[in-house]
Amino acid sequence: MKIYVGNLPFSATEAQVRDLFAQHGAVESVALPADRETGRPRGFGFVEMPQTEAAKAIEALNGFSMGGRQLRVNEAQDRPRGAGGRPGGGGGRRAVAVASVRVAAAVVAAAAVAGKRSLLFYC
Repeated sequence: MKIYVGNLPFSATEAQVRDLFAQHGAVESVALPADRETGRPRGFGFVEMPQTEAAKAIEALNGFSMGGRQLRVNEAQDRPRGAGGRPGGGGGRRAVAVASVRVAAAVVAAAAVAGKRSLLFYC
């Protein structure tokens, strides 16, 4: 069973989380996602354990204090496919800006092929 572990201290390591859960049974894997841009921990993680041991660990560790923070421990829920991790599944303003730059580059390239020297863009 995959277990969600929330409100982890940002200083928590995979080894510390593994040791904590190992007190309640066999730990198959531990994953602590990091922010893509900064590389810093995101304050949550996932632990995989056999079903019966996972249920015991959830009961024992939900609300447990680690590094001054009360852990939120429960069965992990599958994310809907295609959601992209953001509501609406979009890329926000950055995606629009990247698309705009690509369109502008295509227009400039087409103008260069056509031999035009100046372009006027209206936004």
